[in-house]
Amino acid sequence: MTPVVLRRAEKADLFVWPLRDATVVGLVLLLMHEVGITAAQVGIHEASWRIAASLGGAAGLLRIAMQRIMWALSPSVMSSKPYFEVPKGPFALWGVIFLAGAFSEEMWLVFCLVALHSAGFPTATSILLTSIAFGAAHFTYRTGALAVAISGMVSCLLFLVTGSLLASVLFHYLGNLGSLYWIKHWAKQSLEC
Repeated sequence: MTPVVLRRAEKADLFVWPLRDATVVGLVLLLMHEVGITAAQVGIHEASWRIAASLGGAAGLLRIAMQRIMWALSPSVMSSKPYFEVPKGPFALWGVIFLAGAFSEEMWLVFCLVALHSAGFPTATSILLTSIAFGAAHFTYRTGALAVAISGMVSCLLFLVTGSLLASVLFHYLGNLGSLYWIKHWAKQSLEC
């Protein structure tokens, strides 16, 4: 890719991601309306928000630590990343973009979990199917799609334990921020070498 095309693509990313997230939230809200699933059923409520925030935050911080350990044990994973995959722009801007992404993806994940369970699927099957679909939606990550499916399972379990979307959103959001930090950190180190 030429540098000009690369810069244009990076600028477009800043607009495409929020548009994608808004589309996902809109579709989930439409589907919720069509099948009669309420906001409370997908964990949008105030009940036990402190517990949900605590569990989601702790799980997200653990995920960041695991990312560091995995990348330290397998430096070839990060060194093989093409330069264009390192998000450009201020960390704070990507923080906002990632928050919208975490909310939309977790809302979709929890909706699927609730809808499958409401359709009569056992809880374990609902978690497995939802997680597989979540990993498949991230197929561009190649082998990382497996890690996404596993994090989808953790998100489902966090939701089931807390009954709140907040826990899974915080887990996802902190994990994304951790990935952003480690990618930028790794890129900076590779440029210094």
